[in-house]
Amino acid sequence: MGCVFVRHGVWALAIAAAVGMGPAASWAQTFPAKTVRYVVPFGAGGSPDLVARILTERLARQWGQQVIVDNRVGVAGVLGTAFVAKSPPDGYTLVQCNVASSGIAVSLFQKMPYDQLRDIAAVTRIGMTPNIIFVHPSMPVKTLIVACTIENALATVAIVLLLSPKLPAMSAKLLGSTTSRASK
Repeated sequence: MGCVFVRHGVWALAIAAAVGMGPAASWAQTFPAKTVRYVVPFGAGGSPDLVARILTERLARQWGQQVIVDNRVGVAGVLGTAFVAKSPPDGYTLVQCNVASSGIAVSLFQKMPYDQLRDIAAVTRIGMTPNIIFVHPSMPVKTLIVACTIENALATVAIVLLLSPKLPAMSAKLLGSTTSRASK
């Protein structure tokens, strides 16, 4: 009896899924029916903006519909993301999030203008960005651990961080904790 029930349950599930996909399939064929807004919560000309412009050009070509880039700058990406979170949930307003607006800000600010889990839904990952530390070729450094054992290495790292304002704050904090442990 148990096996029959499971088989019937599987068929019932399959039929329900097929019937339920009808509206979604027809929606997918007509989307987008109007211009799509692609919000970049960072300044024009930076790497997030350049990625967005390449991506939106391809989306516009594929969809046959205009996709505009809307730079909404402020509070490490929070203002642009908040704009999208308050937009109608119809798929016509997208946001290009990164770790600043979707991970770090949530842990730094006591009150956020949106709920990351309730108001924003992830669609896809479009890329990953590494953090790289460079030193002058004359320094006898091949790894970060070696740099930590060299006299004045922390001062050198501080200069690199000072000259690299785009290095994310959390990466700098991690680097600081790594260097202080390694130099002990």
